[in-house]
Amino acid sequence: MESEVLFVKKFISKNSTNPFFPPVHLKKIIKKESDKYVTEVEYIFKSLFYQQSEVLKSNINSTTATLAFLTLLYGLLAQQLYGESERLDEKKISESLHVF
Repeated sequence: MESEVLFVKKFISKNSTNPFFPPVHLKKIIKKESDKYVTEVEYIFKSLFYQQSEVLKSNINSTTATLAFLTLLYGLLAQQLYGESERLDEKKISESLHVF
């Protein structure tokens, strides 16, 4: 698993001109504000998953559920923003969210 994480980090650092990443001169301020937003969203979802923890599998805590859900959600949103609309159909969304 560690090698996969390193691969992703390396890919991101080498592809900073990708449309997912801000222009270099705005990078610092956008990252700062984005981090604040993501922290707030994580807090909200973590609280919701904690309140509903009885429906989670015993090996899944509210932090794990939050991070997994948001990663899935952000992936779907990125595909909606940058991909072809036909690729993000109702079945893909339904199947993806079926995990939750």
